[in-house]
Amino acid sequence: MATSSITKSFVITGREQVEMFTNAIEASYQESLTRTENDVKYRELKDLVEINNFMKKWKEQNEKGEWVDTDHYAYTSLMNPVDIAYNSGYNKRNSRTFNGQVNASLKIIEGLYLNGQYAANYYTRDTKKYVPAMNRWMSDGTEDPGNKLRKNSISESHINTLTQTLNATATYQKNINLHDFKLLGGFSQEWAHTNTLSAGRKVLLLDGIEVIDAGTDEITNGGSAEDWALRSFFGRINYNYDEKYLLEANVRYDGTSRFAKDNR
Repeated sequence: MATSSITKSFVITGREQVEMFTNAIEASYQESLTRTENDVKYRELKDLVEINNFMKKWKEQNEKGEWVDTDHYAYTSLMNPVDIAYNSGYNKRNSRTFNGQVNASLKIIEGLYLNGQYAANYYTRDTKKYVPAMNRWMSDGTEDPGNKLRKNSISESHINTLTQTLNATATYQKNINLHDFKLLGGFSQEWAHTNTLSAGRKVLLLDGIEVIDAGTDEITNGGSAEDWALRSFFGRINYNYDEKYLLEANVRYDGTSRFAKDNR
């Protein structure tokens, strides 16, 4: 089994300040490609262990009713380990991730600021798996009768998820002699949407044409979608007298789509 992986990424950042207004932009992108060839399954690995270790032989009863070894080294049909190593198909996965973020701050009057932040994460993944019809062999070297029922197969799946966050706050600070006041009010929301799509078929009629439309039997497909969201309101007040006494009060209200509509 051989696995190869390639990852590409880059980051873009920027910042601008004009008088009382400041904004910052940051974006990043990452792409990874993973290819797994000769995807050996557990059962095939078990067969390889048995055929290579030669620890146990096929047993049968003799005339005395005793179980004795025969000349065969298998209890059931086996796959050719060389065939497994070179012709057992592949599993390819290609994923991409994009992260973007925008920040902004605006000074209204002395001590009063409005701040905002928006961020997005977009993830997509494509998977393709091909499994050829591989013959099995009996302990005496003859073909497994079940070989004529074996089918090659192709399957593909796609998933994409967009997750977004939005934060907005207002802060105000005022100092009067020995009295220091700080106020904070804010809103935040996070929401996401996911789509999935998959398809698969068996009995591909043409060698080397490993696409969904080439399959003619056991046609399957599926798709789903998911949405969720979180929303919060919050506030805080701080009072400081002469750097000796501190009073702080907080309030927060949260809601989520994960609960029933009347209990969010």
